[in-house]
Order: sequence, then structure tokens, then C-alpha cells
Amino acid sequence: MTQDDRDKEPAFEDALERLEGLVEDMESGDLPLEETIQKFEEGQQLLQVCGRLLERAELRVKTILRNADATAEGPGAEDDGADDAGEDVDFGDR
Repeated sequence: MTQDDRDKEPAFEDALERLEGLVEDMESGDLPLEETIQKFEEGQQLLQVCGRLLERAELRVKTILRNADATAEGPGAEDDGADDAGEDVDFGDR
């Protein structure tokens, strides 16, 4: 994915709102089959966008936490040998 593609991606909240609207439309049962399939396809694309945006957010949070830990340890802190890089941040159900 190029930087231009990322710049064109909607904000997470906008993508999620659109996805919720698509689900609501499809659940109504009032759509013709072809329109339902088109909405399903768009929903799958939005799901991928939301996944990418959540992954980026998770990486940013991990970086912030790592930097905060390094700052809190200070220049004279001893390394206890523990590697925090493998810690997972729980963002709940996606």
C-alpha cells in the first residue's frame, strides 16, 4: 500500500460508521440480492481498512509505552534483562 492509498483511507470512525450502516441495510432484508452482494463486498473492504487502522494504532500505543518506559528508567537505570517488546496490549474485541 502506498502513502497515497493511506492518505485516501477514511478515518476509523467514518469507516466503522459506514460499515455499521451497511450491516443495518443488509439485515433489513429489503435489498435485492445484487445490491446485498455489493454492500457485502464494500463491507469486506471497510473491514480490512478498519483492521489496518487498528494495527497502526496498536503499534503507536506500543511505541509510546516503550518510550515512556525508557524515559521512566532514566539514564542511570539498570537493565533487569526483561524484554518488554513481546508484551501485548489488549484492545478488547475487534
